Amino acid sequence: MNPPIELRRERDFGQKINATFQFAVQNAKPLITCLVYLVVPIALVAGVVGGLYQSKLFSLLGPNPSSGQRTNPMSQIYSQFFSPDYWVLLGLTALSGIMMTLTVCAFLVEYEVAGNRPPAVAQVWQRVRQHLLSGFGLALVSLCLTVIGLFLLFFPGIYISVVLSLSFMVLVQENASLGTALSRPFNLISGKWWSTFGILIVTYFIAAIVGYVFQLPAGILSMLKMFQVLPGDLTIGFIITTMISTVGTVLLQSLVVLAVAFQYYNLVEKKEGVGLLNDIGQIGQAPQRLTTTHDEEENRE
Repeated sequence: MNPPIELRRERDFGQKINATFQFAVQNAKPLITCLVYLVVPIALVAGVVGGLYQSKLFSLLGPNPSSGQRTNPMSQIYSQFFSPDYWVLLGLTALSGIMMTLTVCAFLVEYEVAGNRPPAVAQVWQRVRQHLLSGFGLALVSLCLTVIGLFLLFFPGIYISVVLSLSFMVLVQENASLGTALSRPFNLISGKWWSTFGILIVTYFIAAIVGYVFQLPAGILSMLKMFQVLPGDLTIGFIITTMISTVGTVLLQSLVVLAVAFQYYNLVEKKEGVGLLNDIGQIGQAPQRLTTTHDEEENRE
């Protein structure tokens, strides 16, 4: 049996990628359990809304039920991007993404508090709940800053989005304020932007490739409907396939959050040596939980 993975260690690029997948494999059951309880219900609702929305779009491509004649559906399809259904779907998708990120970050913090042992769902939920409002605010501000950067010269938006990928770990791990969660990543990532960008690209690419397995049923059904191979109402089929796609995407994107978290611990260790100081402080002492969140654990008990 492989020893538990220590989070606070300096790692090179390859070691961070390997640690991400090793951690995911070692803690697959407890981590997926947390995601199933805290994130998957939202993703399922998003899948249902997405399936209904997709079915509605395809219905606009068919003949008018009253006249039996085909109409020009493009204006109606474009109008759907401003419909309440679209914004509800967008909101649920964003909510599932935020909850997934908070859940993975909270899982890592509780894993460290427990002495490199997987935590229970209740412990993870308690920490997620502490950061719900600030997490939503952080996601909104990060999105606004990224969009502004993209509109200015494009690259500033890319730069900001990579930097702020560390912000949720700062928020949850350090119990930081919204301002600190936005500003501290710029200090941590100084001189390491390209390696962080590389980690994001590699893990996003892997998640996207594997994610095609979950998106394939929805894609096949859409093609069959588009070419009228399967006529009639396929609403139930769209709901089921979209639910599979949405849940699979959320679970796979957790790998990206894990990879960013290992980059966060790597940068903190390089610049501040928190893990090394903890190791030195524990020399000659009985094993005890890390001091980073020790006070919070005592208060919780």
